[in-house]
This record gives sequence, structure tokens and C-alpha cells, in this order.
Amino acid sequence: MNDDKIKNIFENKIIRERLYNAGMYPMIGPTGPRGKGIEILDSYDTYEELLEKHPKGNSGDCYLIGDILYIWNQDKKEWMETESIKGPTGPSEKIEIRNTITGEENGKAQVLDNFDGEKHVLDFIIPKGKQGEKGLKGDQGTAGVQGEIGPTGPSGIQGPKGDTGPRGDKGDIGPTARCNKSSIYIFKW
Repeated sequence: MNDDKIKNIFENKIIRERLYNAGMYPMIGPTGPRGKGIEILDSYDTYEELLEKHPKGNSGDCYLIGDILYIWNQDKKEWMETESIKGPTGPSEKIEIRNTITGEENGKAQVLDNFDGEKHVLDFIIPKGKQGEKGLKGDQGTAGVQGEIGPTGPSGIQGPKGDTGPRGDKGDIGPTARCNKSSIYIFKW
């Protein structure tokens, strides 16, 4: 038998089960080196663009076109399309932020998730910061606009009686009185 046929026999699940049931166990060799994970080297818009940039690849080379992964098949010397690497859309979680609390100075920031099975209710604890240094005095601000005249205030209290003023000038002569015979006028000087 050649190596490919032996490999196919051991890789075929049905044949492996029959050999196992017959008491024939394949020999297990030593553990091989850890395999190299998938490393996506770049992405392209079309398969043609991938072929133009990389007509040949090396074993393990991977490129994305959209969300389809293409891997270089060293045996077939061509790029092999795999399934989409995009997983199914997961369920949306409902989130509510309940509190933001100032914690102790020099403490650690924390997020408490109070999940009730349907909704995440979050409380944030933020440590209090240290008192900052006093800032520099600011520049004088510009003058404000003239305000409106305010209402008249209440009257003040009665002031004290003032001193007698100086004697005034002599007044003008008054009008001449008319007298008739039955009237007597008495004037005092």
C-alpha cells in the first residue's frame, strides 16, 4: 500500500471504527509541534485583485475578500475559498446606567454590573481626584453693559431743622388799596 491509501484509511471514520472494533488500534506517534494559527495577511475587494497581487502563496497564507477567507493550498497550488469567517449575530444586551458615584481618593475605578437576567444595570464608581493647585489670577474682564435705571428707593428720614437764613431783600411796593367812605383801614408798621 502506498502512503496516501494508508493515510485515507486512518482518516476515514468508518474504517477507523471497524479497525478499533476488530482490536486493531493505530499507533499514535509523538505529539507534533504546535500549529501556526490563522494570520490574515491583507484584504482585497475581489478575487481577481488577490490573484493579481498574489498569484502564488505559501502554506498557511490567508487573505480576506469581504468576509470570505482564502487560504493557499500548497498541494493544489491555488487559493481555496473557505466559509465566511463572520459569525452569526449575537443577541443584543439591554444596558441601563443607574449611578455614577464618586469613590474614595486614590481608589480604583469600578463598574458594578447588576444583571437581572434581562438587563445589565451599571453603577460606575470613579475615584475622587486630588485637590488641584491654585490657578493663576485671570486677566481683568471687560466692562459690562450699562444696566437699566433701577426703581426709586424709599424716602429718607426727616432731616434736622436748618439755620435761619439771611434776611431777604426789600420787596416791591404792593398795589394801592382803594378805599371808600365807609371803610377804615388800619395799617401797622
